[in-house]
Amino acid sequence: LISMSAGNSEDCYALSFISYARPRERQGFFSFADQLTRTAAALFEARPHWGKYSTIDSKTAAALYPNLPLFREICERHDPSGHFRSAWANRIVFPESSTKP
Repeated sequence: LISMSAGNSEDCYALSFISYARPRERQGFFSFADQLTRTAAALFEARPHWGKYSTIDSKTAAALYPNLPLFREICERHDPSGHFRSAWANRIVFPESSTKP
C-alpha cells in the first residue's frame, strides 16, 4: 500500500546515495538528501523509501502515497495502541494520532 511503486502501472526506478562519512561529518550528505527528496517529490512525485533518510513531512507523504489512508486504517485496526510505531512514524504517517510508542 505504501511502497515506492504501489499503484503504478509504469516502470519505477530507484536511486540510492550512500555516505561513507563519519556520523559527525554527514551534514553535507543530509543537506543533499533533503534537497534531492523535496525536489524529486515536487517535480516527479517521487516517493522516498520509508527505510532511508528523508525529510518529507506528513502533508507531502499524504500527497505522494494515495493508499496512505487505507494503510493507516489497517494499522489502527491491528495496532490500536501504536506499539509498532516510532516517533518518526507518528509525525509523518500518523500526524493526527495522539498515540505515542
